[in-house]
Amino acid sequence: MTARLSSFIKNYLFGATLALSLLLQGCISPPADSPTALPAAGSFSLDKSVTAALASSEFTRGDWPQDNWWRVFNDSQLDALIEQALAENPDIKIAGARVQLAQQLAAAVHAGNFPQLDANASVTREHFSENWIVPPPFAGQSQNEGQVAFNAAYDLDLWDRNAELYKAKLGEAKAAQAAQAETRLVVSTSLAGAYFQLQGHIARLDIALTALDQRQALATLTQRRADTGLETLVAVKQTSADVAREAANVVALKRAVAADKRFIAALLGKGPDAAESIASPVSHFEGTFHVPEILPMDMLARRPDVTVQGWRVESAAHEIGVAKAGFYPNINIAAVIGLQSLEIKNLLTAGSQFTSYGAAIHLPIFGGGRLRANLGAAYAEYNIAVEQYRRVLIDAAREVADQLAAVRSVAEEQAHQSQALQDSEAAYRIARLRYEQGITDYLTVLQVERDVLRQRDANAQLAETRLQSLLGLIKTLGGGYRTQDIPVRPKTAQEQTNHG
Repeated sequence: MTARLSSFIKNYLFGATLALSLLLQGCISPPADSPTALPAAGSFSLDKSVTAALASSEFTRGDWPQDNWWRVFNDSQLDALIEQALAENPDIKIAGARVQLAQQLAAAVHAGNFPQLDANASVTREHFSENWIVPPPFAGQSQNEGQVAFNAAYDLDLWDRNAELYKAKLGEAKAAQAAQAETRLVVSTSLAGAYFQLQGHIARLDIALTALDQRQALATLTQRRADTGLETLVAVKQTSADVAREAANVVALKRAVAADKRFIAALLGKGPDAAESIASPVSHFEGTFHVPEILPMDMLARRPDVTVQGWRVESAAHEIGVAKAGFYPNINIAAVIGLQSLEIKNLLTAGSQFTSYGAAIHLPIFGGGRLRANLGAAYAEYNIAVEQYRRVLIDAAREVADQLAAVRSVAEEQAHQSQALQDSEAAYRIARLRYEQGITDYLTVLQVERDVLRQRDANAQLAETRLQSLLGLIKTLGGGYRTQDIPVRPKTAQEQTNHG
């Protein structure tokens, strides 16, 4: 009878506590704020930029390159260097470790959705006071206490706090994966950019060496003419200054070539000496450049930085759910079963068994506005993430438009520069012919040749600029990245309001 009465009292108190929690809940219900709506990619039109690009001979609409986009530049050394950098670069390895960290943190939170079971065992030697609560014959004695127990606990998570927290952590893990892809894109495009710069510097160095020889020949000829009274001292000093200026240019270009190689070696995760094995690049791009079928929607799947921010918005949306769950009671069930004895010799006997079980309810009643402040902060974090997502989309659309225009502009500039070089070379051939026929002197030939070398240098710079502009377009379109997991659509304002 006593046992049944005790059970009735326990059940009554549990029911009364639960009813009280539900009654009080109306006083502390979360506010129905509305977070900022997520902007659509379609609101950032690129139609005019794409139409203008397709109207030129530089572009065509078609499939986007695969993840190994660098192969379009037809340089086996570049292929090998980028693949090596992707395997060895420290920043990429750090990004990979961050992915692992975020995934493990999400897994740890997810484990909270399941019952927890622990085993504990302890042996303690204790001397009991004669004047304390321990009765004879143990009072005043020393005993070896022993305990073996299994502890079980389960959070009911009636308001989906743990579930929302797991989804938030999962969003962070997905953002870390996209950030790793972004790091890979930054490293690979940085290496390709340095490689193209190296190619440009080597080409310009060859031209500068030829120009230096030409300046020295012109200075020698001018000195001879001055010795015979056919040139003034001013002309001698001018040609001498030209030699010094071109020699300085050669030194600067040699320094730039060495710096380019060292930078590439660093991107490979190697020391400066590794740069010595890099041969002269031969990268080139022929044909038309493919523009993705759908812009700007493709940027959502192809630009890792957009994907990163999309997952951060998703994570922030679930953090709102976590904050809202804080307004509701938290109910945990716990149980302990095991053996305990004041004497080790009795630990494994039937009388040493003990059990304990029950439920605990945590009910927020008054916290000085802490819960509402936490929820307000979660809304603010969400709105910040949305605006950052919007900023990324705006920047992405602008960068794509800029690079489409840059590729077209460089192509037009190259056409004019090619014509200028052809005209200079034609003038040089005529000057050489006139010299061979005795119509003009060699000084005129050298002066015309100087203009040819100047045009060749400009041509080399534009060749590098074209490669860099194509590389820039590849980067702004996300390289060959295509996310395998499109971010879950972030909650709308109405969904956020109705949560709970």
